[in-house]
Amino acid sequence: KIDGSPSIVLGFTPDGRPFVTYKGEIGMIRDEPRLVTSEQEASTLFRGPLVTLYKNAIRLFGARMGTSAKEDFSPYLFQGDLLFFEDPAGGEGGRKKQAPDSVLISANSVTYEVKKGHPYFERLAQAKIGIVIHTVGRREIREGRVLARPVEGADKERLIEAFVNHLNGEDVFAIDPWKKNVRVGIKAPLDDQT
Repeated sequence: KIDGSPSIVLGFTPDGRPFVTYKGEIGMIRDEPRLVTSEQEASTLFRGPLVTLYKNAIRLFGARMGTSAKEDFSPYLFQGDLLFFEDPAGGEGGRKKQAPDSVLISANSVTYEVKKGHPYFERLAQAKIGIVIHTVGRREIREGRVLARPVEGADKERLIEAFVNHLNGEDVFAIDPWKKNVRVGIKAPLDDQT
């Protein structure tokens, strides 16, 4: 399994706008759920490093989710773990390091190394944000709550694979690790890196 942090949710509002949010927002009772549909909303709804994370997430994922995907994916919420994002301000939040012969991704307490020649090397080197999508649910909004009814079995695999394929692009690296059975080199835990 490939792991990342934080766990975020991507979906569409009832009026069809792409959104991103923290997974903890799903199921919470709020007058207005914190669904980030614009970079400005990221600044209003979140504080500290999360502002940069959600600005990048809505700009990059939102652009890929776009209008062509609304018909296929609008009733669903997709949950995934953020692997990396490039911080335009040069901050440490990015977690991706480029070397001439490898890409290092320090997600959670593990550093993944993808060496030159691996099928994902070029895509990872180019991408500005990366996510591993592992869960899908049918979206429900009731009494100020955004809920997700789990989708299982073949429908789950089909929906995640289609969404991952749609998200992938020049700036976005998306993957479903169970379907692809991805194996990458794992280096020492992050705190052991020099």
